[in-house]
Amino acid sequence: MNSDDPSAVTRALDDAKYSWLMFGSELRNDIIRTAESANYPAVVNSYVNNFIEWANSQFNAPKDYNSPRPLVDVLPVVDLKTV
Repeated sequence: MNSDDPSAVTRALDDAKYSWLMFGSELRNDIIRTAESANYPAVVNSYVNNFIEWANSQFNAPKDYNSPRPLVDVLPVVDLKTV
């Protein structure tokens, strides 16, 4: 974020948006605080402000994680006496 290159700033924010669902609340909070306090070119001021608004609105979005689930929906019952 602390860059004089506008494309580096927009790329960092786009990467954060792309991975947002994988971040915990502490990291999300750090990203928002960094965006609010970082030094960046004036050309991307509105882009950063839009990101901050978006991030605050998406702060409580559920994390994307793999929850354990069965490999198959229903296991067949096999009676070994009849086989």
